[in-house]
Amino acid sequence: KIDKENERFSLGIKQLETDPWEEIAIRYPVGSVIEGTVTNITDFGVFVEIEEGIEGLVHISEIPQDKGRSSVDDYSDGDRVKAKVVNIGKKERKIGLSIKKAVEAEERSYYSYTGQSREATSNLGELLKEAVVAVQPPAEEAAAEVEAEEPPAEEAAAEVEAEEPEVEED
Repeated sequence: KIDKENERFSLGIKQLETDPWEEIAIRYPVGSVIEGTVTNITDFGVFVEIEEGIEGLVHISEIPQDKGRSSVDDYSDGDRVKAKVVNIGKKERKIGLSIKKAVEAEERSYYSYTGQSREATSNLGELLKEAVVAVQPPAEEAAAEVEAEEPPAEEAAAEVEAEEPEVEED
């Protein structure tokens, strides 16, 4: 800036560098999880510095609640936190963050990781079937064995009649 009347001019070092807000959406896209440092705590949320000169706001509604109360009191200046980028206002130079959504994303990735790494190779029904088959012979062989062991029905009936005691009548 040049001020001819007062014979002054102003220079700025920031103007030599590119505006970080031009690339903020590329470096921190919506949905990405960032780690930053708490710089300020207010009644409406927590400010988190993502990088030098760039802060985001974690609104009070985006902070996990503990037993119905807001956990803003659980944070202090200098704490490191993970938060998910929920919106970017380039014109307003604002970044909306969510600790709640970062926690949910971390839990989802944990459960999907453990679910994929430990796929079930069999179920209880299959295991029982294998155990029964290993102990029992196939059905055809079992039927042949039963036929060979049991006498015909006529012989069995005769044996039952022969075994019945006679009852004497007075």
